[in-house]
Amino acid sequence: MKLRITIVLSGLVMALSASQVLAATFAVGANNVSATLRVNVNVQTAVQLTLSTATGGCSITNPGAGGEDFSIDFGDVNGLGLGTPSGCIKAVDTATSASAAFYLTDYQMTAKFSGFTATGSTVTLTHAGFTNQGTNALDLHEGATATNASGLTQVPTSGTSHQMTGVASGTPTTRTLAVRVSNYNGSSPAPVAGADHTVVTFQLTVP
Repeated sequence: MKLRITIVLSGLVMALSASQVLAATFAVGANNVSATLRVNVNVQTAVQLTLSTATGGCSITNPGAGGEDFSIDFGDVNGLGLGTPSGCIKAVDTATSASAAFYLTDYQMTAKFSGFTATGSTVTLTHAGFTNQGTNALDLHEGATATNASGLTQVPTSGTSHQMTGVASGTPTTRTLAVRVSNYNGSSPAPVAGADHTVVTFQLTVP
């Protein structure tokens, strides 16, 4: 008797489990039936920032030689702005400063973001500093598209003083990046000569 009760209960449990897994909507004496399905998702915010080559600008490739996301090469430069620059340099400005030459090229930036109430973002620029040259021997300037450096501002090595505000999602923006090459001579700081690089950080923030 005890054995029979055990078997019956076990069968009931199996039947209940099967009904939960295979629950179905049915109709008798009809030619159609409908069923509903609840679909669950967890929507997250998402942000993306892409740098790319602008028309006529120096080529932006990825990744960089040191593992950076992107890389750009200005080619040969000098503090007097002499000689023939790389074909991607749209201007060499020696008029803005008597102590340096600015090499300008365009680049393109595209910010994308989703899941925010804000429709505009902020992009903050800083750079690590050129590694092999003396202080202020080389630096970066950036801004809206320009043919000389007077409308550009210096990119700092820290802080939030260089920002783009109101950057919309999905709209490519063409801007100008310039390397300032000092024509300084002397031992302090060291004169500018030889290969060098810096790493620029573009920080996208959506409020």
